[in-house]
Amino acid sequence: MREIYKDIDGYEGLYKVSNIGNVKSLKFGKEKILKNHLGVLGYYKVSLCKDSKSKSFYIHSLVAKSFILNLNNKPQVNHINGIKTDNIINNLEWCTAKENIQHAHDKGLIKTSKGESRDFSKLKESDVLEIRRIGRRNTQLEMAIKYNVNQSLISLVLNNKIWKHI
Repeated sequence: MREIYKDIDGYEGLYKVSNIGNVKSLKFGKEKILKNHLGVLGYYKVSLCKDSKSKSFYIHSLVAKSFILNLNNKPQVNHINGIKTDNIINNLEWCTAKENIQHAHDKGLIKTSKGESRDFSKLKESDVLEIRRIGRRNTQLEMAIKYNVNQSLISLVLNNKIWKHI
């Protein structure tokens, strides 16, 4: 793929972004490719300066805004192959937040925790098995008190509305 540069919207004549994810400065009459840095979310970022004010931008967003039509006005940019640092134009697409999350689940990039591995789980797997075993001999209120949870949680466990995986 031949590298093509376009002006960055709002930074015309100062910075350009390429279709393969490079950003260059045009300041001081010299073209210089900027170093990017990895942000805390795992995406490459670059800092641009205008009128003595510096601002950070995600490179994938700069590429998408400059090279990919957004006819449906979608707010997010998805990395098709799931690699957050691959900012080549062929790997990017506009998407909604819902589409982005679904793509991440489909690609196995988001792991959904279940049962006691969830941070806020009040029950252990052994508790759930015990509740289901003795559930019809005791009242839901008695079990709620025993396990220090509310009665509605006991009802959800007994009716397999939660902890379905066991």
